[in-house]
Amino acid sequence: EDAMRKAQSVGELEQKLAQALSDKEAAAQQARIASAELQAANAARTRIEEEQRATFGEREMLKGDVARLTQERDAGAAGLKDALERSAELNAKLVDAQGDAWQKAAALENLEGRMQDVQMQLEGLQEVKREVVGARAKAREASDLADALSAENKRLTDSELKARSEMQAALTRVGDLESQLTEQRLQMLNEFKANERAIKDELAHVLNEREGLQAELDRYYAMPNPTGIGMGLEETVERLPTGGTVKTLKVKELMPGMSADLAGCIQIHDDIIEVDGINCVGLTLDELKAKIAGRRGTKVTLKMMRDTSDDNV
Repeated sequence: EDAMRKAQSVGELEQKLAQALSDKEAAAQQARIASAELQAANAARTRIEEEQRATFGEREMLKGDVARLTQERDAGAAGLKDALERSAELNAKLVDAQGDAWQKAAALENLEGRMQDVQMQLEGLQEVKREVVGARAKAREASDLADALSAENKRLTDSELKARSEMQAALTRVGDLESQLTEQRLQMLNEFKANERAIKDELAHVLNEREGLQAELDRYYAMPNPTGIGMGLEETVERLPTGGTVKTLKVKELMPGMSADLAGCIQIHDDIIEVDGINCVGLTLDELKAKIAGRRGTKVTLKMMRDTSDDNV
C-alpha cells in the first residue's frame, strides 16, 4: 500500500512536472516576445533620439534664421510654429517610448523571476523523482526481505526439529555421563583416601626427619665456637729407608656425625699435608689443630696423602 501511494504520488508529481514544463515553455515564449518588443522599443528609442538630435539641430538653425531673418519673421512665423509643434510632438513620442521601454523592462524582470521559480520547482520535482526511485528500490528490498524471511522461517523450522532430536540424544548422553561421573566420583574418593593415607605416612616421615634435623641443629649450636671438624689427630715419627726419620700428622679417629665423617673422603691414618693451601709439614700437633679449627659454619680445605701399598711405603 505504501508503494501504491508512492506510485500515485509519483504520477501526480509527473503531471505537475509536465504542467511546470508547459508553464516554463509559455514563460520562455513570453520572454522571447518581451525581448523582441524590448529590442523594437530600443530601436524606436534610438530612432527618436536621432530625430531629437536632428530636431535640436533644426531648432538651432531656426534660431539662427530668426536672428538673421528678423525682417522675415512674419513670413516664417507659421513655419516656426510648425517646427515647434513637431518638436513637441517628437518629445512626447520620446517620453512615451521611454515609458514603454521601462514597462517592458519591468515585465522582462518579472518573467525572469517566474523562470527562476519554475527552475526551483523543476529541481524540487527532480528531488521527488529521486525519492520515488528510492521508494521503489525499498519496495523491492522489502519484497526480497519477505522472501528471505520465508526461507529463514523454513530453515528455522527444520533447525528446530533437528535441535529437538539432538536434544533427546543429548539427554540420553547426559544420563550416560551422569552414570560415568558417579563411577568416577567413587573411584576418585577411593584414590583420595589412598592418597590421604600416603600423605599422612609421608608427613610422619618428614616429621621424623625434621626431629632428626632439629637434633642435629641443636648439636651444631651446642658445639664450641671456634670448633674443629670432628677429627682426632696424632703425631707419628716414621723411619725412612735411607736411615732418616720424618714426623707426620695422621688422622687418628673420626667422630660420627661430624664434618670430617660426613665429608666421606677422609679415612683413618691419612696424612695431612696442607690446610687451606698452606703446607703444614713440620707443624706441631697444636699448631695444626689451631689451623683447622674455626668459627661454626666456615669452611676449611684439607689436602691428604694416603698410603695404599701393602708395604706402607
